[in-house]
Amino acid sequence: MEAMVLGVYHFSSSSDQYTTEDDVLTTARQHEIAEVVNLLTCFRPTKIAVEHLQTDQAWLDHEFAEYVKDDRALPSNEVYQLGFRIARQLGHQKLYAVDIHNEESDLDIGRVFEYAERDCPILFQQINSVAQEFVVELQSRIRSESVRQVLQWMNDPAMLRISHQPYLTMTQLGAETSRIGLRWVSRWYERNLVIYSNILNFTTSDDDRWLVIYGQGHARLLGQFLSDSRGVKIVPVSEYL
Repeated sequence: MEAMVLGVYHFSSSSDQYTTEDDVLTTARQHEIAEVVNLLTCFRPTKIAVEHLQTDQAWLDHEFAEYVKDDRALPSNEVYQLGFRIARQLGHQKLYAVDIHNEESDLDIGRVFEYAERDCPILFQQINSVAQEFVVELQSRIRSESVRQVLQWMNDPAMLRISHQPYLTMTQLGAETSRIGLRWVSRWYERNLVIYSNILNFTTSDDDRWLVIYGQGHARLLGQFLSDSRGVKIVPVSEYL
């Protein structure tokens, strides 16, 4: 089994704590996305995993079938812009929804950050400064570079490591009391372990080649879990982009 984990920025609005903006429906951006799609198609994935809840699978199947049938205009979300296009070009019958919801109302990222800013200002500054620096650089690149160039930068191993650091710092939030940071990060790891497990569960052949399209924050963990698995070969994004 081979797997390529493509960490992406969200092409449309998301509920992430830190967000960027990019109008990927402009003519120029559409040409750039087509370039990325053509390059990733050369990897010849046999299965494509995307950032949708498992419970969305029937809906995802319907959306993809409608797109294949009438080649309708696609929304800006990267699942459509990248996943649907690659799958259609390769003649796939479906994409795989492999995600779960890892937050609850009493322990979502917003509440964790509120706690950090109020009760752990030094740690909050450490977490926020790294995250903000990454997002500012990302937004600057989105404005000045092609989609391919942005994705190349985001999937550089050094950037994957840097963007993962705030999660580790978060484990210290409330370390002597509620352990709120560790509790949230534990669920984050659990979410990524479930994604990884789902990918393996959907693997039906040693010859499967997975393209995993996910928010860049997931890419380091998913890559680690898959590369540590017996019989899984990780294909670097740089070999195709």
